[in-house]
Amino acid sequence: MRKKFKYTYNIMIIVLINCAIFLGIKFFSIFLTQFDYFSIKHIDIQGVNITDKKTLDIYCNTLRYNNIFTTTFKEIDDFNSEWIKQVAFKKIYPDKITVYVYERKPLFRVKSANGCYYLTDDLVRIKSDCEDINVVIKEQIPDRLLLDFAEIYKSFGKDFTQIELYATYFKAYKDSTTLIGIYDQAFLRNYSAYREKIARLYKNIERVDLRIDGKIYVKGALNGA
Repeated sequence: MRKKFKYTYNIMIIVLINCAIFLGIKFFSIFLTQFDYFSIKHIDIQGVNITDKKTLDIYCNTLRYNNIFTTTFKEIDDFNSEWIKQVAFKKIYPDKITVYVYERKPLFRVKSANGCYYLTDDLVRIKSDCEDINVVIKEQIPDRLLLDFAEIYKSFGKDFTQIELYATYFKAYKDSTTLIGIYDQAFLRNYSAYREKIARLYKNIERVDLRIDGKIYVKGALNGA
């Protein structure tokens, strides 16, 4: 009889402990999800430079005063912006979220037979107007060469009023001068030498060919000639 009583007693203790744990968890869950202390009051958006921030603001305002533990976040497509690569959210307890926006980087604007667009760092083409564009695609170019051109464009592109891209080379125009180059960093070495030394020797330059590394071919009139 004593063994039976002891066994029943132990079972009751276990049941009471489990009930206490269950009630404790339930109370703690209610405390976390229903008290205002854990409602979202502060929202920080970072990384927006190109994207229309209004869309993000509207969405983030729908999160305000929601419980930080039960709040979920929409997928990137809901922001309807071609400039956005990714959006990440970080919960900072008890009442703040930080929104990290990762945007595509525009390399340059270009005009082609298909219209005008921005070329981005991940080779996405985003529609643009055609005003003040100085890069025109004349022949089909592999994406790899477009990325190579983007790198050298940063160092010389703004010097020219128009640049035409062909399959294996490009032409750049300024005043009466035509410059010919290739999609390679070697072009920049030639261009630097041309601009700092060779260009000063000539009164008029009709054509300068920089396609061969270490060699500059110029057609024009020398100063004093």
